[in-house]
Amino acid sequence: MALAKTSKAAARLSREFRERRIRKLYLALVTGSPPDQQGRLGQRLVRDGNLTRPARPDEAGVEAVLSWSLKRRLGSLSLLEVDLETGFKHQIRAQLASLGLPVAGDVRYQSPMAGPGPAIGLWARSLTLVHPTRREELTFTAEPAGLWPWSLVG
Repeated sequence: MALAKTSKAAARLSREFRERRIRKLYLALVTGSPPDQQGRLGQRLVRDGNLTRPARPDEAGVEAVLSWSLKRRLGSLSLLEVDLETGFKHQIRAQLASLGLPVAGDVRYQSPMAGPGPAIGLWARSLTLVHPTRREELTFTAEPAGLWPWSLVG
C-alpha cells in the first residue's frame, strides 16, 4: 500500500500503478517443487465465479505475466520469490496452481495443505516505486510474520 500526502502526488502514484511501473515482489510458499530454479509464466486468465483460471482457447482472457525464482526447498514445500509483472485478481495463486504448485493453505486453488486459519503462504514482500516529487526510487520491504505458514520456513 502506498499513500500520498497531496492530490498531485496521489495522481502521480496512481499513474505509476496504472502504467505498471511499480515493482511488486512476493514470497510464495508452495506445495511441491518446481522443475527449474527460475521461470517466467505468461497466460491468459479469466475470472470464473470466485476463481481465476487459465483461459480456454475460445476465451479472450487477460494477459498475465509473472517471473519466479526458487529460494529454498523445505521438504514437500518450496519457497519462491515472485515478481509480478501484471496485476490480476488471484493471479499468483492461479498461475502457480496451474504449474502444479498451489500456495500452501490455499484450498480454493487445490492446496492439499490446510492451515489452522484462513492464512495462506503468499506474502507481499516489497514494493518499489519512484517518489512522486523527489523522483528517487524507494523500496519498502516487509518480512513475513512468524505465524503459520511462515513458521514452517524457520
